[in-house]
Order: sequence, then structure tokens, then C-alpha cells
Amino acid sequence: MMTARDAEMAYRRAFDEFARQVEEVQFLTANPNPDREKIAAALFELEKARSIYNHRRNQWAEHLLQSSRDSYHNEHQDQDEDRLCAARAR
Repeated sequence: MMTARDAEMAYRRAFDEFARQVEEVQFLTANPNPDREKIAAALFELEKARSIYNHRRNQWAEHLLQSSRDSYHNEHQDQDEDRLCAARAR
């Protein structure tokens, strides 16, 4: 299973690749005489990069949510234990 740090790094690499692909498409389409085949290939690569980016973003978000859930649970569990101990001391 991927750790939160691994998920974050994979997300950042995927974002960098997606941004690079966007720049490539922008560069190709800025040419006054664009090469349609190169643009089509670049758009295909851009779509692949977007899909990978979305997947990696979701993986990282799941780790963040799980960490948040765990923190919330641990905090409330500690509060419940404190209340139980206080009630027993009465």
C-alpha cells in the first residue's frame, strides 16, 4: 500500500507532467502553421496525463482524509476516556 508521502510525491510528479503536456499543446497550437498530427498526438498525451493526475490527486486526497479521520477519532476517543475516568472518580 502506498504511504501518504508516496501518494503526495506521485501526485506532484503527475501534476508536473500534466503541466508539461499543457505547455506542449500551447506551444504547438501557437504556431501559425500548426502540424495537425503533432497536435493530435500532444492532445492524446495531455489526456493521458490529465487522467493520471486525477487518479494521483484522488489517492493523495484519500490519505489526507484518512489521516484527518484518524486524528478526529483519536481526539474524541481521548475525550471519552477522560470523561469515563472523571465519572468513575465520582
